[in-house]
Amino acid sequence: MASYPETLLDQYDRPIIGAMVSGVQAGATIATTTTDALGQFTLTVPAGVYTIQYRIAGSLVREDDNIAIGVQPPGSILATSDLTGITLPANQLAIDTTAHKAYIGGASGNIPLASQAYADLPAGNALNVRKFGAVGNYSTDDAPAFVAAVAAAQSLGVSVYIPNGNYRIASPVDFGRVAFVGESETGTVIYTDNVNGSLFKITANATLKGNHYHSLTFINGIPGDYTSSAAIEVTGDASGFFQYNAFKDMTFYGFRDGMKITKATHATPFGEESLYSFNTHENLTFQGNVYYGRYAIRFTAGSGTGNVFDNVRGNVGIADASAAYLRYEGACVVGDITFSNSQLGGGAPIAISIDAACVYLSNITFPGVQFDAGCTVPLLVGATAVPLKSIHLVGSNFGGLTTLGAGVTPFIAESVIHDLQASQWLAGNNHPEGGSGARVIPAFSVAVDTNTGVSVKVMASGAVGGVGGAIIASEYLIQRGAGAAVVSLVGSNYVNGAGLSTGGSTITLTTSIASGVVTFTMNYTSSSASNVTAQIATMGGTCKVTRL
Repeated sequence: MASYPETLLDQYDRPIIGAMVSGVQAGATIATTTTDALGQFTLTVPAGVYTIQYRIAGSLVREDDNIAIGVQPPGSILATSDLTGITLPANQLAIDTTAHKAYIGGASGNIPLASQAYADLPAGNALNVRKFGAVGNYSTDDAPAFVAAVAAAQSLGVSVYIPNGNYRIASPVDFGRVAFVGESETGTVIYTDNVNGSLFKITANATLKGNHYHSLTFINGIPGDYTSSAAIEVTGDASGFFQYNAFKDMTFYGFRDGMKITKATHATPFGEESLYSFNTHENLTFQGNVYYGRYAIRFTAGSGTGNVFDNVRGNVGIADASAAYLRYEGACVVGDITFSNSQLGGGAPIAISIDAACVYLSNITFPGVQFDAGCTVPLLVGATAVPLKSIHLVGSNFGGLTTLGAGVTPFIAESVIHDLQASQWLAGNNHPEGGSGARVIPAFSVAVDTNTGVSVKVMASGAVGGVGGAIIASEYLIQRGAGAAVVSLVGSNYVNGAGLSTGGSTITLTTSIASGVVTFTMNYTSSSASNVTAQIATMGGTCKVTRL
């Protein structure tokens, strides 16, 4: 028999207060004690292999939750167990006091855990990389510790937790299907000075859903143009989707590709489509740093469908005319993209770059994007015969000579584009009227600045009481000279005519000019209550529309 003092910690290295510890394996005789305020407890065990459980008595961390853990006491201990020749069942945790190590049963054998390492179940919790030997001092190669943590987490079905520190990674780490999370975006730093490839790789062959990756900063310290460098790569074969996952609160410095998506495709009616779909990318910062950066996120086989990019920001490129925030390549489907609420710095002149071989090219939305002075091309599309459809560039700010048409080779259909360096005004005015007789209803006034002009379209429609429905539309060109009240109408009423009505009565539109302001008035005659509405749209120079 031997007794071991130990501190019971959760996955974030916090002492668990008020826990009950007991042995649960048949034949085990583990003394049951209550932890003190610092989470200290004592185990008294005979020779054997054990699974240990703790139960949280209070409301901290968990309440009434049984969790399997493995404990390796610190320092020199007595040999009370020998795992030589014993293969643990999957997820079985054990203490080998002969080898002074803790183990967990894996798919291909026993997986050693570092001193004081533990595993925290059920799925949804995380293994701490520091428990597997990670140092986080910017100089020690922590890649082996990350690989060991991933192997254990893969067996348990849990995530890898990376507390604050500066972790040097000297060789790529493949996380497979394991999620990774940092403690904080600014405090958890992943650094490389020699990996010209994908630093962290996510390999999802079968369908992978619901993982969260967040709170990290990646720094590429390799000088020069390292054309294969990427902080994160998502890859996998065609046997399943990578979908409904989230990347959040991350910063990327100096990688050619901040993120690289190489997931396989599958056949759809629109063409080959990436199996990377319905994923969220939120609060991501991309910087060229003093080293090389070309693309924030690069897709090598089309876009997939339903992916959302929100609050993307930064300054990707370093004097690189082809630098872009989103880059799509391959003879594959590109579309169903939402790129919103983002600040795009001038280091990358292109927001979204699409290769000429791509197909579909539909449903791309840019709501609420700030294009800084150097980000001049919202959408760059190569020479393709495929027309763009359902492009929505609305509600965005342009800091410089940003233009959509200059970057788009094909024509655009079924879209709403606000690529403006001119004024545009839309307004409506509804007028329910009781009684009967002739009605004269001022609808709008338009004031135009000096030495400018606007194109105006006015429409009136509705139900004229006792008569029926009616509609009329008129178009005008309004220009104003240098004088304070010199206003003229050019080509007025050239889409006017008699209007259209179901009962023989029409609504007419008349204009008047006074003090440099044009007023549009609806006119009709009714025999009972009416409900008529007007709409106006102006485009051109500086103006002001007032609803009357």
